[in-house]
Amino acid sequence: MKRLILIQNDYAGAGKTTLAQCFEQYLSLHRVPHHSVVVAESVVTDSTRPQLDGNDLGVPEFLTQLDQSDLVIMEIETGMTEAFQRFFEKCQLDAVLAEVGYDLTVAVPVTGEEESFDGVMVASEVYADAAQYLIVHTPTGSSYDRESRLWERSHAARVMDMFEAVDMMMPPAADALEFQLKVRHADLHEVIHTDASDATLHAELAKWLRKIDAQLDVVKKYAFGDAFRPEVHVITVEEKTKKRRGRKPKGALMEALAAA
Repeated sequence: MKRLILIQNDYAGAGKTTLAQCFEQYLSLHRVPHHSVVVAESVVTDSTRPQLDGNDLGVPEFLTQLDQSDLVIMEIETGMTEAFQRFFEKCQLDAVLAEVGYDLTVAVPVTGEEESFDGVMVASEVYADAAQYLIVHTPTGSSYDRESRLWERSHAARVMDMFEAVDMMMPPAADALEFQLKVRHADLHEVIHTDASDATLHAELAKWLRKIDAQLDVVKKYAFGDAFRPEVHVITVEEKTKKRRGRKPKGALMEALAAA
């Protein structure tokens, strides 16, 4: 089955965009074809990701995004959850998804603030058992132990237990990475795709992303399902010949080293 991943929580600062970018980075690392789109309050033409107008959603436009890949990441911008869920219910998207062969994963990032748990309840009331749920615990600077206790005692956690949801912990940024963000006056989601030209930031990001990758290794089957299919790169005989061209036989190489 193909897979649609909805990322939603109207609690501001829950980490939706960061989570979407982490998914993209992980899938790209493993050469898994995917498509990422944002349901936005207002469409920005120069956005780095395709956008759907959250105030004018239609089934044809929705299906056009699904046509882009067997694995689609759809981030619901803060403030657009209610509009998207009305669209989901009115157009019976659960039936539409089943008809076009898509399973649904709803990823809900939550913080250490209890108000962020409301997003979990909102999701469960609309999607119910038509979806699988991934609860992503994003760091807020306070103790993970305290945050974990708050979540475990919450009604939202008990509801997710009924749906057999899976939890994932997003690691906090190390002090060195936090410093790099502060001097640039940037948030994490604004720099995740930083290239090697900014060596210091790139190095600190790489350390953090390796921790994220380790978390996603554990939940990838649940989150991405059968749509997690890395592309296989077939090396032709011609390519192998090119790679080998210019190499000395092992014996000749040893002789050259000895004579040097």
